Amino acid sequence: MSIRLATLLAVLAIAAPAAGQSVPSPFPSDVASLFRSDVAGTRPPFDEEREGLELGNFRLRGELGLTAVYDSNILNLPDIALPPELDGLVDIPLDDAVFLIDPKVRIDSRWQRHAIGLTAAGRIARYADYGDFNNFETWNVAARGRIDIGDATEIHADAAASREVEARGASGLFFALGDPLSYREDHVGVGVSTRQGDVSASLSGGWLRRRYDPFLLLDSQSVPLDFRNIRVWSVTPQLGYALGPDLDLFVRGNLGFTRSLPSPERLDQLGIATRDADGYSVLGGVRGAITPLLVAEIAAGWQKRDFAAGDFADFDGLAYTATLDWYPTPLLSFRLRSRQDFENSGIPQVPGILARTTVLTAYYEVTRALLLSGDIDWQYREYRATPVTTDSWALTARAEYRFSRHFSGALFVRYRDRSSNDTTLLPPYTGTMVGLAFESRL
Repeated sequence: MSIRLATLLAVLAIAAPAAGQSVPSPFPSDVASLFRSDVAGTRPPFDEEREGLELGNFRLRGELGLTAVYDSNILNLPDIALPPELDGLVDIPLDDAVFLIDPKVRIDSRWQRHAIGLTAAGRIARYADYGDFNNFETWNVAARGRIDIGDATEIHADAAASREVEARGASGLFFALGDPLSYREDHVGVGVSTRQGDVSASLSGGWLRRRYDPFLLLDSQSVPLDFRNIRVWSVTPQLGYALGPDLDLFVRGNLGFTRSLPSPERLDQLGIATRDADGYSVLGGVRGAITPLLVAEIAAGWQKRDFAAGDFADFDGLAYTATLDWYPTPLLSFRLRSRQDFENSGIPQVPGILARTTVLTAYYEVTRALLLSGDIDWQYREYRATPVTTDSWALTARAEYRFSRHFSGALFVRYRDRSSNDTTLLPPYTGTMVGLAFESRL
């Protein structure tokens, strides 16, 4: 181990840091999500239909992305004063450059009825200076399909498997001292939807399993994380009524059942309570075009989550989700989204995280080849069973230029800031990313 790295380890132990941050996509068109597909942000390029390779009634598309990013705070460390004997040996916060390779292959059917699609993607990340405990590889494969029954009913299904890396900074100071937290996730979903006159109905169900790899400290000591492994079943019914051609009222429910994968004996051995929980939510709302330039989905209701472990307090309270799109011109789009969710927690004494998120995003199509975007992202997290709360802000600006149907470039800058009422477990931090990316398409 180098002297520089050994010094860093000593500083991390003294500083009580949190872990780092994911690199967002630099391309606005990759992250755009709007109700309409003919406005800035989601309007397809004029030559998109020429992309890919036709294979009978299927189209094969391939992409390769290359990204270079400078991050001023790769581990999301707080700005601390170093002891005199360490001052000058290492800079805190820790900055570095990361280079990303993102391959992707997609094949989709081109049938008039029914549909099927397959996707495979990956990411390879290599850091310039601190790759020993930051380099990672991820992958995911997914399949989806739809069967049309008549003109108003469809059955849909999807399945996916992936290996992911958890965004650093979510699981406390201990996990800054080793490799990124990685996990395997598998998912299967199926559903049916129909519309008969003014009435629409759907019913979908899903199964998800998440299994964490052991955490590897820099000294090669392996720490098991199987206490986080879970299996989730969910059922989501929805009933809607059309008030007009583009406006629906709806009622949506959700039943969710979370089970810890480790046996009770294993959890007792670790001294950790089970994460078994049952919950539901019921929301009613409206979705559709309020005006030709304003589209919304707004719903509110109640949610409840009961934990099997007596150590964890049950939760019930307001549930809400709101998405509002405004298209003042075909070249300018805005989206405002706010919601409240539960998230998985990596901290043993925390059964889950109650997260409130609000995001405002703007897209501006300067030309058919040049797309700009910017967003403001606020997240509040309440770590259940502890008094810990965090407030996080992120400001992001992106610019994407399409040189041809085969080649695009992008620039982005992202500033992030987290405040916290706990200075040891989840301390506050700030950081800035600046990136340059290129994408080649088949």
